[in-house]
Amino acid sequence: MTDSIEYNGRTTDRKSAIESVERALLRHGDWGSYGDFSKPLNELSDEYKITIEERPDSFSVTCISVIPNSGFEVSFSVLKKDLSIDLHSVVIGVDCPPPDIGE
Repeated sequence: MTDSIEYNGRTTDRKSAIESVERALLRHGDWGSYGDFSKPLNELSDEYKITIEERPDSFSVTCISVIPNSGFEVSFSVLKKDLSIDLHSVVIGVDCPPPDIGE
């Protein structure tokens, strides 16, 4: 459900921004062994808390797993000019807090 997607933007309306990100993911979101995000955003929003932030030339997207304590996160940028994904912006991983001193 795209209602659960958080959007922070000024010049692009929410619906257009979500459609742009979804179009980019459907075309360029299969990152092989790193994960397949080439799905409609409503499907991804069942698995991830999705935040889209508008930047002057792109949309910055963060997907954080809804599974408690998993720490799994994906972030990337969708370029507005051609709705491609800037591959240099893709970060996929697990956010692990540092261990307590003495462990």
